Amino acid sequence: MNINFNGKIFPSDKAIFDSQNRSFLYGDALFETIRMSEGKMPFLGNHINRLLKGLYFFKYKVPKKYTTTFFQKEIIKIASKNTRIRITVFRSKGGLYTPKNNRPQFLISTSPLNSPNFSLNKKGLKIGLFNQLKLPCNPASNLKTCNSLLYTLAGLNRQEQNLDEVILLNENDRISETSSSNIFLIKKNIITTPSLSEGCVAGTMRKTILEIASDTKNHKLVKNHTHQSKNKNPLCGDEMEISLIVKNNIVQDMGYQCRSCVYCQASVSLLSRWVIQAPIEKISDFVSKAEFFFDENFDQLKKINIKDFKDFKKIMNPENISRKECLLLPFKTLSKALKL
Repeated sequence: MNINFNGKIFPSDKAIFDSQNRSFLYGDALFETIRMSEGKMPFLGNHINRLLKGLYFFKYKVPKKYTTTFFQKEIIKIASKNTRIRITVFRSKGGLYTPKNNRPQFLISTSPLNSPNFSLNKKGLKIGLFNQLKLPCNPASNLKTCNSLLYTLAGLNRQEQNLDEVILLNENDRISETSSSNIFLIKKNIITTPSLSEGCVAGTMRKTILEIASDTKNHKLVKNHTHQSKNKNPLCGDEMEISLIVKNNIVQDMGYQCRSCVYCQASVSLLSRWVIQAPIEKISDFVSKAEFFFDENFDQLKKINIKDFKDFKKIMNPENISRKECLLLPFKTLSKALKL
């Protein structure tokens, strides 16, 4: 396998750093880990935006060429179809704690994925609490820096206790995140997740889910509905109820109620916005082809002229294949209600 160091390709076992590398000496670096599935990187833009935010925060002199398009081209130079990608950006060598210059350098490395898709956990997770060290509540905690000893210790703690995951607390003894991801709680149909001020990483999927699921204007039971149905995902227990008013084969209003994961809630929120004022024939076409999102068969989907198409793509893609049934539950419930 190869690595990409500042645009030049080297074998992965090539020595390219000396002992004065600031990432090695001081952890003076930021990184992003990106999943490429079937040659696609759905959240690359969010990753690069977070990376750039960190570089500016830590006073790097960021080149104008550092854009999503730039890093995409650099990744493609070495990445295979299904790959775990890591971009590390560090300050050029020189100085002690105070650097002599703020010019960044980058290293892109890859490792193969065992599978292009995530698998859905059907048994639950054995989770513990890690409180040996606490996360600080400051803006740096929202970034992916190479100062990761707290997460390393949390990982060792998880391993020693034979746990699947551990929850991390912040300096105020409040829940912040887990050792490898953001954390969400759903209770009485309300999605709750720690705010960024609690010291958690500003996760890319967290951002996407919150943007979509925050639109809850159609979270309701439509009175005097003409069509209604309930459905359940037996794999995870998600429950969905959809009610509609249909006149002259046009959906005039739609409401939903659910006890479900954030993926399902984001999906039904998007779907409810699109369905209202749509003809039944068009809805039927969309529902029958919704699975195409996971195959990235967009040619058929684009023919339907789907409003919020880009938003659907953010959550319904090969990277979230393990959540396919959660994401499609609203579509199946809608189909059942309309007897499509």
